[in-house]
Amino acid sequence: MAERNMAQKVHFHEDEGQRFDKVDNHGHDAPDLDADGKNLISIGEGADSKETSYYSGNTYLVHEDNGTSDGSLEKEVENLTISNGDDLEASAESAPLGAGLEQGQRVSSKEIYAASSSNSLFPSDGAEWKLDESTFLDYADEQCRSTPRRCRRVTQGLIYNKVISPTSQEYRQGKEWKLGECLGSGTFGEVYKCESLSTREHYAVKKVPTTSPDGQERPGWARLEEIKLWQKLGNHPNVCELYGVTYEDKAFWFHMELVKFAEDPAPNLPAYVTNLNPNKQIPIVGLLKAGGGLFEGLGYMHQQESTHRDLSNAKNVMVGTGFQLKIIDFSFIRTATEDKHFDKDLKGGLACFFQLVTRKKKDPDNWTSKALENCLKDKGDVQLLLPLCQQLISHLDYPSGRAINVARWMAEDINRWLANILLETQGVKHN
Repeated sequence: MAERNMAQKVHFHEDEGQRFDKVDNHGHDAPDLDADGKNLISIGEGADSKETSYYSGNTYLVHEDNGTSDGSLEKEVENLTISNGDDLEASAESAPLGAGLEQGQRVSSKEIYAASSSNSLFPSDGAEWKLDESTFLDYADEQCRSTPRRCRRVTQGLIYNKVISPTSQEYRQGKEWKLGECLGSGTFGEVYKCESLSTREHYAVKKVPTTSPDGQERPGWARLEEIKLWQKLGNHPNVCELYGVTYEDKAFWFHMELVKFAEDPAPNLPAYVTNLNPNKQIPIVGLLKAGGGLFEGLGYMHQQESTHRDLSNAKNVMVGTGFQLKIIDFSFIRTATEDKHFDKDLKGGLACFFQLVTRKKKDPDNWTSKALENCLKDKGDVQLLLPLCQQLISHLDYPSGRAINVARWMAEDINRWLANILLETQGVKHN
C-alpha cells in the first residue's frame, strides 16, 4: 500500500439502519470485488469529492483519484470505529478492537473520521483503547501503590476527591451514591446528576457502558488515557474536576464536578446563547470574564501537555454562575507536545468565545477578521470588542514551538482588556 498522511472524512447514509451494499450514499457504483476477490462495500465519499472509501472484511480501503497512471492510492484503515455521535477519530494501529463493521451490517452513524497511523495522536500500540474491568482495576491498584495520597482505592475503582467520601471499601450505586436525573447524552454515554449519600453533596456522573444496547461488547468506549490525563488536571476553576472512576453493572462511571448556574445544573454554551433574550446584551464585563476563564482553563491544560481536541463542539463548554466557563467531556483528551497538536484546541476555543460574543455559530476555520466584523455590526457596545477578537485571531500565527503558550497569551489579552474596562470606570487606565 502507498504511504500517505491523510485525514479522511466519510459520510454515512442519513437514514438510520441503512444497509451498505454496492452503492455508496452519493449514488455511485462500487466495484464488486477487491484485488483478493472479496466483496467491497462503499461507505461513501470523503470531504474531497474524488475520494471514496470501500469496506472489505475488517479493512477499509480509501481510494483517491490523484492523477497518477493508475488513478488511485490506497490506504488501509483497519477496525474503524463506528460512532453514534457526531464524529470520532481512529487509526489503523489504535482503533478499539472489534469495532470493525461486518459486511452488510446495519449502522446508524452519520460520519466518522479515519486517520492514518502516521497522522494520528492515538497511542501507536492501541493499549489505551483496551480498557475493560480487569485492566482498569489493575491500574487502580497500581495508582494506589504509587500515589496513595492522591487517591483512595475502593472495590469498584478509584476515588480522588473528598466530595465522594465512601464509608466503606464499597462505592456502589444505591449504597453510597444515588443516581438522579439525566442531564444529557453523547457519543459514548449519558451524564446524570447524582448524590453522595454520606456527604449529601450533589455531583455529576458519566455512564459509559461496555456493552451496546444489543448486548455486544464494545471495549474502548472508555479509555485509560482519559482517566490518567483527566485526573492529572486536578482542580482548576475552568476545568471540570474528576472526582473518581468506578466500574459497576457493565459500565464505567466517571464521577465529576457538577457545574452549576445559580442552583441549577449549568447550560452548555450553545443552549445558553439560544435561550438569551435577543433584545438583551451580555455585559462586556461578563463576556470578558467568560473568555478569560475559558482560555485560562485551556492554557492550564496545555501547560500540562494535554489537549482536549473536541472544543469545536461548543456543548463541551458549560456556562456557570457569574459567567464562569468550564471545559467538560474529556473523551478525546490526548498527551501532546507538538505545535500541530494544539491548533484544534485554539481554534475551537476561539469559536466558542466568538459564539458567545456574536451569538452566531461558525465552523472554527470560518472565524476570520472579516467574519467577526460582519457579525458585530450594529451590536451596540459589543462592537467595541472587535479589535480584541481580531487580536486573538492573530495569535494563531504563532512562532514555531510556542503553540503550548498561545491559549495563555489569549487569556492575558482578554484579562488585560477586562482590567482596563474596570479601571476606566475609576478614571485609571491599566497598561
